[in-house]
Amino acid sequence: MPGELIVIQLTLMAKAALGAGAISLALLGAVWLQSARLKSVKIEYAAFKTQVKNAGEAAAKESARATAANLKAKERADAENLRTSNALRADIKRLRDARTGSGFLPPAPAGATSPDGITLKRAELESALRRFDEGVARLLEEGDRARIDLDTARRWAQQ
Repeated sequence: MPGELIVIQLTLMAKAALGAGAISLALLGAVWLQSARLKSVKIEYAAFKTQVKNAGEAAAKESARATAANLKAKERADAENLRTSNALRADIKRLRDARTGSGFLPPAPAGATSPDGITLKRAELESALRRFDEGVARLLEEGDRARIDLDTARRWAQQ
């Protein structure tokens, strides 16, 4: 019976060793599997970082391009606005100068006994009409400038 006991003990020990080996192999397989997963995740993460970096650089380039295009458009719009405003000022000055050379009232008739006093005070009426004309001209100029600015802004926004 002592031989039987040794065989039983060896069998138990072999089973324990086999069990421990199986557990070791299972743990080793789990470690290997986790290592493979970790490598895969690291590779995916590196690819993601590269993709995000490239997208950020592309967005920065597009932003710089759009900013430059907007700046050029603004410069063109400002130049056009200045050119149109200068033309308006020149037209207003030309018209004002043309009106200054002649009176608002027709000339008095040649046979009038008192050309300045025909039912009105000619000088006062002429002065009042001139002030009225200058005020209207200023209002029109202000409206034209606002229209020019608005047209310029509208064209710039549509580009």
